[in-house]
Amino acid sequence: GEEVSGPVTGGSHSMWYYINVYGVTHYLSNDNGAPALQVEFHNAMQQMGEETRLGIPITISNDRQYNAWGGMIDTAHDAFGTAGDVELGQKLWETYSKESRAVGIHVVLHPYGQEIGSWNGEDPEYAGTMAKYEIEAIQVEDGVYACAKHFIARGGDASYSDAASDAKTVDNWMTAWKIALEANPKWLMTNGYSTGLYDGVHVDFDKKTMSYLRDTLGYDGVIVSDWGAQGENNASGITEDGLDLLTLTIPERYAYTINLGLDQIGSPATGYDVENPGFTSDLGAVKEAIETGLITEERVEETARRVLRTKFELGLFENPYSDVEAALAIAASAEYIAEQWEITDTA
Repeated sequence: GEEVSGPVTGGSHSMWYYINVYGVTHYLSNDNGAPALQVEFHNAMQQMGEETRLGIPITISNDRQYNAWGGMIDTAHDAFGTAGDVELGQKLWETYSKESRAVGIHVVLHPYGQEIGSWNGEDPEYAGTMAKYEIEAIQVEDGVYACAKHFIARGGDASYSDAASDAKTVDNWMTAWKIALEANPKWLMTNGYSTGLYDGVHVDFDKKTMSYLRDTLGYDGVIVSDWGAQGENNASGITEDGLDLLTLTIPERYAYTINLGLDQIGSPATGYDVENPGFTSDLGAVKEAIETGLITEERVEETARRVLRTKFELGLFENPYSDVEAALAIAASAEYIAEQWEITDTA
C-alpha cells in the first residue's frame, strides 16, 4: 500500500495505512468470496501485521456466525430458539466456528439473543441457557471466540429501555446475562441505539450500566461498542452525574467511554465538535486523549492486555496464517474441491 499523510476526519485509507500509521490490529471483515479468496485476503492482512515493528498479528472478527463463504450469510436465530434442540445446535455452532476459523476469522459477533423477547423468547432462564450452550459451542477447540451481544439489550422490540416497566425488570434481564456469562464469552458488545440502567444517555456513557457489567457481574473480557454506538443518534444527553455530553470534545468523548470500560470502539467514534459544530470522526483523538492524560497509562495497559490475550490464546503469535487446502477440506464439498467453479451473484 501507499503511505498517506494527514488526519482521518471521516474518509478512508488503505489497510496498510491503518495498520502502520494508527497501529490498528483488529478488524471487522464481512468480505465476500469463496474460502480460498478469503484465506488469501486474510493472510495478506496478517503479512502486513507481521512486517510492522512489533509484528503484532491481526485479529479478524465477523458479523455473521457462519461466514466461511463470505458475505452476510447468517444463522436462523429464531429457528434455533424455537427448536430448543441443544444437541443439534451444538453440532451446528461448532461446525460454523471451525469453518470460520479455517478461513482466518477469530471472533464472531455472536451469540445474538440474550435479550428477552429476542430469538430465544421471553423466558430469561431459557434465553440464558441457550446463549450459554451457544457460547460454549462457538469457543470449541480449533474454533473462534464468541462476542455475546448486545449489553444490556439491542434496540427495536427487544430494547431494554423500551420494554422495561416502571419497576424496571432488571432481575429478569440480568438472569439471562448471568447464565450466558457462565460460559465465559471472551468478547462482549454493548448495544447500539438504546439506553440501559440509566435512561439519560447511551449505554457506553452510562456509569451505572458499565459498572454493573464490569464490577457487579465481574466481566473481564474485551468489551467492544456496537457500530454507530458513538454516533449522532447517541451523542447527546445528560449523564447521571449531570454532565452534558455535547460539551465534550472528541478526545474527551473517547476517554469517557474507554474509562467506563470499553476496550475497543466498534467503528471510529464520533462526537460533537464544540469548536466546529457538527458530528465528525477522528481516530487521532484516542492518541490525543492518552497524551493529555485523559486516559491513564494503567487503563491503556489494561485494555491492551485484554485484546492481546485473544491473540496469544488463539496462537496467532505462533502462526496467524490460514491454509487454503485445510479451509476447503472443512468448508467445501468434495465436488467443489474437485472443480472450483466461479461463484456469481444473482444480480
